[in-house]
Amino acid sequence: MNTIKRWLTVIFTLGYFNLSFCQLAELKTATTIQYGVMDSPFTWEKQMVGKLDDVFDIHLFLVTDTKSYHGAYQITQSKEIRYLEGEYNGVLITLFEYNEEGTLTGVITGDLNDYIFYGIRTDRNNTEEVSFVVYSTNYELNEDIGSNWVRSFMDNKNYVQIEKFNDNYTAKCDFDGNLINSVLECIDNGCKKFKQSEWSEEEESSILKLMILENAVSINNQDSININLPLTNLIRHKTKNWPLGAATSYEVIPDFQNPKLTKSWTKLIKDHFGELLTKVASNNYESSLDVIPDYLSASYYSGIIRFQDNQSADLKEVGFLIDFNKNRVQELTSLFPKGYNLTSIIKRSIKDMEEVESDSYMPSLNEFDIFSVDKNNLIVRSRMSLIYGQTILTIPLSNLPFKIIK
Repeated sequence: MNTIKRWLTVIFTLGYFNLSFCQLAELKTATTIQYGVMDSPFTWEKQMVGKLDDVFDIHLFLVTDTKSYHGAYQITQSKEIRYLEGEYNGVLITLFEYNEEGTLTGVITGDLNDYIFYGIRTDRNNTEEVSFVVYSTNYELNEDIGSNWVRSFMDNKNYVQIEKFNDNYTAKCDFDGNLINSVLECIDNGCKKFKQSEWSEEEESSILKLMILENAVSINNQDSININLPLTNLIRHKTKNWPLGAATSYEVIPDFQNPKLTKSWTKLIKDHFGELLTKVASNNYESSLDVIPDYLSASYYSGIIRFQDNQSADLKEVGFLIDFNKNRVQELTSLFPKGYNLTSIIKRSIKDMEEVESDSYMPSLNEFDIFSVDKNNLIVRSRMSLIYGQTILTIPLSNLPFKIIK
């Protein structure tokens, strides 16, 4: 351990890994001659950069024979160095973290491939978890900022939400209580003009046409709708891709441009999906963490976060509500009065739906536990079934004995 500390300290001191490949080769040669690393069983080394807790810049140096691992990382801001020893158990890598005095300071668990180490760091008392993500210095993280977005337009009576995700467009419209949800078809080169997709069963005269202006949207059809609505809010999404094993995993993240909201969002993800993200880091199947928007206004953003792992068919969803006025991201259930539950209201909604759709499968009451809101309703989703899909209930906010949004 002391020998490893000495030669890794030399590496960190000579430039904190901000070195060209030529300089790295010279440093490796000098270190090998001085400290006898050539005689060790290590078969390769990695120089990586990234972030601890999505906040602190770190540099990592790791050497391994694919079974045992030794190395160190440095927090750029504080220049603090931590030394690492660990092993691979066939599923994940576990690295024990020590300070200069050799005292255990934490444990890092995660998965490593040619480009990325994606892990979770736990403190020595196992009371706090933070993300530990580093990338090879010759790997460029695919972070496509702004290619996906959600726009909302509204006045006192009408609401239109348009979402773009991976070149697919959808619209949710509420025209004074008349609800229309539709896939959109782009009809111009710049994708500013749209119409409802041809699969719509509406007659041609009823098909909506939309045009996105700089700060508004124009909506019309041949029947009766001719509305211009001002832009209320715009949330851009960035997509992070992590090549893990033979597959690609990705996470859709709202680009808040607000450190408090970003930190609050990251905490929600860690609390609900941290264990799942660590688990999928060890498989070779595509996984994803998506945002499904339900409502966006000047003050609020609500929807669900959906995790899906195609290896185990794991799927987990959590509803969220973002309060832009309070710079806070939270679960919707945290806004319910203490001790209050929606059992009776959900039962009534299930009964109403069963009367209309008597032949449809209806999940049990306790499966309706995913909550979000739109302009006028509390949206209650059942857990997703691989056989029956998902059932969605809408409960008017006016029927609740408390206020969720103002």
